[in-house]
Amino acid sequence: MEKFVIQGGEPLSGELTVAGNKNAALPILAACLLTEEEADAVAEALTQLRVRRATVVGHSLGGTVATALAERSPQLVERLVILDQAPDNDGYEKEGLPFTAELTFRPVIGPSLWRVTPDFAIEDGLGAAFAPGYEVPSGLVDAFRRMTYTSYDEAAGAETDYTNESPLDERIARAGIPLLAIFGEEERIYESQVALDAYGRLPGAVTVLVRGAGHSPNIEKPGQTAREVLEFADGKLRPAHTVQAALQNDRPVRPRP
Repeated sequence: MEKFVIQGGEPLSGELTVAGNKNAALPILAACLLTEEEADAVAEALTQLRVRRATVVGHSLGGTVATALAERSPQLVERLVILDQAPDNDGYEKEGLPFTAELTFRPVIGPSLWRVTPDFAIEDGLGAAFAPGYEVPSGLVDAFRRMTYTSYDEAAGAETDYTNESPLDERIARAGIPLLAIFGEEERIYESQVALDAYGRLPGAVTVLVRGAGHSPNIEKPGQTAREVLEFADGKLRPAHTVQAALQNDRPVRPRP
């Protein structure tokens, strides 16, 4: 990773163009948080903010980050919510990423494609994160453009290393953290039901399959997803192994007291 090393006691002046914003930085942050050291740093931040016994929610790669935090600092995490992140990359993949997206992870070819890939191809690749026919939200292509290739490539590699060492379901079982796993029924990257079955075998786990949603139910069905998370955070664990979230009309999200 590139960095600036500043030596001496002289004042600095000038301008620096920062590439990216909060949204563009999230994948970079997620890649960093996969390490145990960074999970400890997040735990320290939560401690400084006096946050304890939190319900931690992680979507996709963020689900791996949330698991690392729960595993390393269970005193800070009361409940864990994973959205559309399989325990590992073996035996759960469905369609996977589009072929052009897969090529971007190849040595030599990947960095070259990164520089010349047109916006329509990026949008096509991002479409895998949603149900068929769902319009990719505006701004995602620009946010993707603001990422560096290094962060993009290392995020995927770090996640694979982490889950190869031990799948998420095994890590969560060892941590003993109550789990809510939510997947979109029209998920195109992972086999939703296979992943939910794996998580559903954990003691006390609740699994939810959201109809009409793909890899991003938090964006595609925000009302339903928020409702499930809030009820889980309130300790309303349901005895059923899998909850079929067939609520096509979003009811208002109940505010927490």
